[in-house]
Amino acid sequence: MAIRITAVHIPEGGDVAELEWISIEHKNEGCSTRDALIDWLESDPANIALVGRGSKATPVRVVRDGDRPRLTAGVEGSADKLLQLPQY
Repeated sequence: MAIRITAVHIPEGGDVAELEWISIEHKNEGCSTRDALIDWLESDPANIALVGRGSKATPVRVVRDGDRPRLTAGVEGSADKLLQLPQY
């Protein structure tokens, strides 16, 4: 299943805490915590989260480089596209 991330919630001074998304195939919408989305992405290789559309879509990936895993959408040295989404 593939979803497109449409907005993020970032508490003041924090990291992405929640993400709003839409299913690319079924068009249903939802909201997930960062931890729930990480669990979903890691539970099945067929689960894919994207930022953007078409050829400009960037995969969201889990990064484990500290005490707590985080999500990112971008390559090292470029802007994280998750942080460029609308915030709520």
